[in-house]
Amino acid sequence: MCFKERRALFGATALMLTGTVLSIMSYHYFTGEFSEEGVARSRTWWEIVVNGQVLALAFMWFSFSDHFQTEDTKKLRLFRIRMTLGLLAVSVPAGILICAAIFGWFEHKAPLSVVHNIFVISIGFWL
Repeated sequence: MCFKERRALFGATALMLTGTVLSIMSYHYFTGEFSEEGVARSRTWWEIVVNGQVLALAFMWFSFSDHFQTEDTKKLRLFRIRMTLGLLAVSVPAGILICAAIFGWFEHKAPLSVVHNIFVISIGFWL
């Protein structure tokens, strides 16, 4: 395996961490463990998710931070756009958490159509 840039490992790790959190969230939702007394109300679970989000955001930031020293304005703009999209991609679990709090999905499960829409939007955004 050959790495063109070693900092790409930070971005890959951030995306793997985000994917792991989303997979666990989906598993708990579809198996029915995401209920009143289950994982959804566990402070430990949400501490892990939030700390994982902070770590993923930091990894994504460090994967692009050295590129901002370039003099070329076109490359600088491209790196800023890539970093912004990367930061948004790894913050999807935090977005789901905020939506869950706003729409009351901790008390009542979200309809399956909403879950499908979130899934399609997330996959489309990552592509």
